[in-house]
Formats: sequence, structure tokens, C-alpha cells
Amino acid sequence: MNKMVEKRVALTFFLALCLLAVARFVAYQTTVRYVTHTERASETLSALLALHGIEDAVFQADAAQRNYVRTSDESFPQAYQTAKRDLAQHLTNVRQLDRDDTYILERLGEVERLGTQKVEVSGEIIDLHRRGEVAEVNEQTRSPRNRIGPIRTLLSDLKRHDNEELASYNHAMRGARRRGTTAAVIITLIDFAILTLGFIALNRYATARRDAEESLLKTTAVQQAIFDAADYSIISCAADGTIQTFNRAAERWLGYEAFELIRRSTPEVFHDAHEIALRAAQLTRELGRPVSADFETFVAKARLGMPDEREWTYVRKDGSRFPVLLSITAIRDVAGRITGFLGIASDLSERHRFAQELKHAKESAEASSRAKSSFLANMSHELRTPLNAIIGYSEMLKEDAEEDGQAQQAEDLERIRAAGQQLLALISDVLDLSKVEAGKMSLFLEPFPVEQLVRDVASTVRPLVEKNRNRFEVICPDDTADMCADQAKVRQILLNLLTNAGKFTEAGVVCLEVARESAAPGNNGNEPGNVAHSPASDVVCFSVRDTGIG
Repeated sequence: MNKMVEKRVALTFFLALCLLAVARFVAYQTTVRYVTHTERASETLSALLALHGIEDAVFQADAAQRNYVRTSDESFPQAYQTAKRDLAQHLTNVRQLDRDDTYILERLGEVERLGTQKVEVSGEIIDLHRRGEVAEVNEQTRSPRNRIGPIRTLLSDLKRHDNEELASYNHAMRGARRRGTTAAVIITLIDFAILTLGFIALNRYATARRDAEESLLKTTAVQQAIFDAADYSIISCAADGTIQTFNRAAERWLGYEAFELIRRSTPEVFHDAHEIALRAAQLTRELGRPVSADFETFVAKARLGMPDEREWTYVRKDGSRFPVLLSITAIRDVAGRITGFLGIASDLSERHRFAQELKHAKESAEASSRAKSSFLANMSHELRTPLNAIIGYSEMLKEDAEEDGQAQQAEDLERIRAAGQQLLALISDVLDLSKVEAGKMSLFLEPFPVEQLVRDVASTVRPLVEKNRNRFEVICPDDTADMCADQAKVRQILLNLLTNAGKFTEAGVVCLEVARESAAPGNNGNEPGNVAHSPASDVVCFSVRDTGIG
């Protein structure tokens, strides 16, 4: 009889729980619908505000244009730019908020076209008025493209549609709220009914206990499977260092069976003793207290709650070694007391091998690069000599052709000479770079007039500088006299600086200034800021200034 009662009580409780679950499900569905309608209503309201924003932006742009034409106040073009940005932002907002509304999306393209067209016409009128083209301003003002009526009509239709959608969502929200209230009443009644079934508490407790035991067994089995299948060693120890668990990966890596170490040994047995001593000394300095060279070396930082992950050397049972990355964590109970330690290690052998291969590959590539650079630097004379012969011979033939009146032949020979010069310059640049890489770059010091150098450089770069409507200024005092340096490299440096300044400056000023300054005592000319020395140990300073973005 008791068993029959227990079954009936259990059945009653089960039915009550089913009713409660149904009520909860209804409440959940009602809440989801209410939240969904609320979000839709919020998005529709935001889209409606964005449509108003589009209309306001178009009106603001039109007002800014009209006020600027009437007053020429430069603040109105700024207001126009603000309205233009607002229009783009509001269009983006509407497209995002009404992304699921085909009615809006089908008409939004026309709204964007009309709005952008109206705003662009306003911008054109502002530009025309700024240039003083009154007739064009009047023509554009009367243009059909400048009308607001079409976009206002289209926006009114879209706002009407969104208002209808908003009203629909609000109606749905009210219905969901009513259903939610009803569901809450039902849930309350069911909860009360369930509370009256308290006499089955003992049966419920027994059932729950049995289920908990089964669940614990399943969880333990799953954890053990994960523990044994892991591809990294997992070793746990008691607070005194005695090994408690030793997974399959640790057995494979170290060659020990778990029963050989569990409750019999500490992790020191498969670590390098010298490495432990070095780590203990390091921790003693780092923590400011003595750390013994035993199990404490592994867990000193973990005891303090500090992260401890570093590379160690594992020693297999057969004496062979391999590197691992070992992370050690303290295991604590609910009161925060340390009950043990967990060490998880991953094998670094493959990573070390890859690093060594990468190092060898890098060294090989660097050696190849050095060999290439050395070869090109040593071949500079062999590459330049044939080109110099071609250039010289073409110049001689050109002179002969000019003396004989053969203009066409002289022109062809000039092309050959110019092409040779270009190729020689290109080869020289490549060889200079190779010499720098090979460490064989040398300077050819010679005295030369600074004024002549500046004049040649200025005549070369002036067309490029003035092409961007720049003014090119050269300041070179007469007392600069001669300087002793590598003339070709000084010229190339100045050409590079001035070319860069002219390229990135528009409608500005590019200035080359030359000045002779006395060298500071002890200055040997190799410090930053010195370009070259005169024979009298003065310094010639070249300065390039521009008003561009550089």
C-alpha cells in the first residue's frame, strides 16, 4: 500500500511539475514576444526619427544655401556641410533600422537619390555664389533639381508607413502584456498547488540523492576519460609533494607506470637536480626569502597565488631528456586552504626543432644576401667600364655627325648617349646600395665650389618644385667658397631632399639655404648635423625647408 501511495504521490508531483513547465514555457514565449515587439517598436521609432532627420537635413542644406546667397556669411557653408553629413548618417540609420522592411528599402533608394541631388545642388549654388557667378546661381536656384517637394512627398509616405508599423507593434505589445498577466496568475496558482505537495519531500529527497550519485559516477567517468586522453602530462600532488595522479601522457613521455610514483615519490624524480638548484637560487633572489632546492622550488610562486609557467627539462626513466613548458597551479578548498598542486606540461621538442631549423634558414639567407652584396660591390668597376666606353664613343660619334651636318644621325647618337647615362645611373644606384649592404661604401673627397653645386642642383629641381605652384627660394651667401666632400653624394642628397619637398608641397614655399659655420671644439665632423668640412675645418650646413605636409 505504501508503495502504491508513493507512486500516486510521485505521479501527482510529476503532473504538477509538467503543468508548471507548461506555464513557464507560456510565460517565456509571452515574454519573448513582448520583448520582440518592444525591440521592433523601438527600431521603428528610431527609423521614424531618422526619416525626420533626413527631411531636416535637406531643409537645413536648402536654408544654408539660401541664407548664404542672401548674406554671404561663411558660417552658412559650414551649416551646409553639417547638414550634408547628417543626411548621409540618417540614410545609413534608416537602412540599418528598416533592413527587414521591403516597403521602406524599395523606396529608400529614391529618397537617397532625391536628397543627395538636392543637397548637391545646394552645394553647387554655394560654390557659384562664392565665385560671383550670379546668373548661374539664379539658373540653378530655378532648376527642377533644386525642388524639395518630391522628396517631402516620398518621405511623408515612408513616415506614414512607419507610423502604421509602430501602431501595429504597440497593439501587439499590449496583447502580449495582457497574456503575460494571465500567465503570471496561472503560474502563481500552480506554484501554490505544488507547495501543497510537500508531503512527498522524503520521496523527492531519496530520488534526488540517487540521481546525484548516478550523475557523480558519470561525471567521474567523463573526467577520467578526458584525463587519460589528454595529449599533455597532468600530474597532481598533495600539499607535501607526494604524487597523487599521473595520467597516460605522463606515462608515455617519462616511461614510468603510474603505480610506480603515485603516493611513493615527488616530481623531483623526473627533474634535473642542477636545474632545480638554479631555479631555487633565482626564486630566493626574486621572492626575497630562502627557497629550498626541492619540491618547494616548483610550488613557491603557486603558494602565493602567482602565475608560474616556465620551461623545464624532464628526465625519462631511461635517462634521456626533453624540454617541456610546465604550468603549476595551487588547488584550494572552499575555505581557500591549499590542498595540493596541479602541474600541466606540454612537450616543446618539436617547437625547439622548428626554431633551430628557422635559425639555420635565416643564417643561410643572410649568408646568401652577403655574398650577393659582396659580389655586386666588387663588380662595380667591371659593370661601369663598358658603359663608360659606350657613352664616350657615342659622344665622339655625335660630334663627328654634327660636324658633317648629319642632324638625324646626331639625334640618334644623343639618344644612345642619354640611354647609356640613365643605365649608368641606375647601375650606380644598385651598386651603391650593394656596397652599403656589403660594408664597402667609400667616399671620394675632393674640393669643389659650393655655389656652383647649389646652382646645378637648383636648376635641376626648379621645374619639379614649381610644377605644384610652389615658390623656390635659394639662399647661398658669397662667402661659402669651396668645400671638401664627395660631390656626387652631396648632390644626390640635396636632390632627394628637394624632390621630396616639392612633391609633397602645393602652392607653398620650398627653400634651400646654405651657411658656413665654425666647427665646435672637438667636433670631428662625424656627429649628427655635420655634412662636410671645409679645409679650414668650418662646417657647411645645407637646410631644406618646405610648407608641405612633410
